[in-house]
Amino acid sequence: MVGLKDKETIQLMKASETKLQPILSGPRQYIIPYFQRTYSWKTKQWKGLWEDLQSLYTADKEREHFLGAIVTVPMGMTPNGTGKVLLIDGQQRLTTLLIFLAVLRDIAKERDNEQLATQIEKLYLFNEFESGLECFRLLPSEGDQEVFFALMCGEPVDNNHRLSQAYSYFLKRTQRKIDKNDLGRLRRIIISNLVVVNIVLGVDENPHRIFESLNYKGEPLTQADLVRNYFFMRIPLEHHKSVYNEHWFPMQQRFAHSRRDLLGGFMWRYLLKDGTFVRRGDVYDAFKKRLDPVADDQLIPTLQDLARFADYYERLRDPTKEQDSPSLQEKLGRLKRWDVTTSYPFLLNIYEDYCEGSISVEKFRQIMDTLESFVVRRTFCRIPTNELNRLFISLYRQLDRDDLVSSLRAALCQRRWPTDEEFARGWEVFPIYKSGREKARLVLESLETACGHKEIVDVSTLQIEHVMPQTLTSEWRQILGHNADETHNTYLHTIGNLTLTGYNQPLGNKPFIRKKAEFVRSHLELNKYFKACDIWDEEAIQHRALTLFGMARRIWHRP
Repeated sequence: MVGLKDKETIQLMKASETKLQPILSGPRQYIIPYFQRTYSWKTKQWKGLWEDLQSLYTADKEREHFLGAIVTVPMGMTPNGTGKVLLIDGQQRLTTLLIFLAVLRDIAKERDNEQLATQIEKLYLFNEFESGLECFRLLPSEGDQEVFFALMCGEPVDNNHRLSQAYSYFLKRTQRKIDKNDLGRLRRIIISNLVVVNIVLGVDENPHRIFESLNYKGEPLTQADLVRNYFFMRIPLEHHKSVYNEHWFPMQQRFAHSRRDLLGGFMWRYLLKDGTFVRRGDVYDAFKKRLDPVADDQLIPTLQDLARFADYYERLRDPTKEQDSPSLQEKLGRLKRWDVTTSYPFLLNIYEDYCEGSISVEKFRQIMDTLESFVVRRTFCRIPTNELNRLFISLYRQLDRDDLVSSLRAALCQRRWPTDEEFARGWEVFPIYKSGREKARLVLESLETACGHKEIVDVSTLQIEHVMPQTLTSEWRQILGHNADETHNTYLHTIGNLTLTGYNQPLGNKPFIRKKAEFVRSHLELNKYFKACDIWDEEAIQHRALTLFGMARRIWHRP
């Protein structure tokens, strides 16, 4: 169905309503631009189209069915007279219909109807007098071309591709539902009963604004999709292939392994790094506002800049990608375990300084240590995190470029960086285990490392052990005394009651004297503390927390 904006756009463009026949026939090649994503229709959309065609096929009277809009921009002609047309909208529908026609062609061949098969090929699938890529009626996105061309040529394809799955879907249903003598009728229904609104943009039109106003069936566009479309609708067409292959596609591939819109998340933080707050859902609008005044031929440097920062962002999200400096990789990994994603806009700027040579790797490490201390101390002191987002957006602009480390420390001291006294109070009673096991592990691993063990101990296989167990037995209640429940509720998940061990399951709820025997045999410096303990109660937990704090205040140092 056409939305209100569609109708306004169509009226403005004086677009024509037409059947599919003139769209698909004649010497013409539709080119899907690089900014368009690959074929994305799934079973839901295939089923909808099939049911629409079935309805027309079984109807008592011949009628038409509105399919949607086709928006194109003329690009000139080949020497043989084939018109080249940029397909701005309608990619999914037109691609699916050509696949369906290929299905009819192949079934016609199987059923010895060579006349129909030849007719479909020459009239709709190919430009008869062209060669090479120009012979195909549709030139899809690069990621779809191999499979699409094989389907058009009747060759076998990998069924894992979405295009081949569409082919299989329509093949099974057509073979089962359509009689041999009715293949020609189904072909006529497709080209004569399906109606589209054909919108042809002139050279003075603004394609990306037309694209924005269209409301069509299909997968909803992400913020990253909209930004990509914006760039490629404005970048001159002759640069599309090189810009896509050199800048956009590598950037897109960095985040292609997740179903989440990671690329959109990066773009959001790319905008935030400049110090202005932007809502997550307004990424596209923010890019438009920034880039509308920029000349079309000046957009490529902006896209190059975006691609460069995408590399930094990937290293922040996955520190193993930081191959230049193992020590920096380790610091990035620590910060990632604290899940401080709000710091990404700030760190993107720092990464740029580092890669441009403005700061050394040692200065970068010091900045990471400073951020970790700031975050850890605030965590133990239960300071709300909701202000960190805006803090890290504006932070970089407040620093002295000639002395980033000192000015960063000074700026954070003004933004609730807890003192040793505040940190000590929080350290004793904050349930760090409930804040996240990974955070609790990192604290314990950091304490173990700070003990200065001469042998390197692999802590990756160890588990967090609650010395006072998570479920109190009668024996433990007797040890804890009349305040057992209060002590348990207050100190169970605090750092004073936690350690690392390889015997988490066997130790379970066993009494302290049994656990102590295992701790004493441990190679961890953390567990040597228990050798001098005969009882584990509230006072013992408090004392261990105080002892560990002596190391913690140095690890997470505040100026």
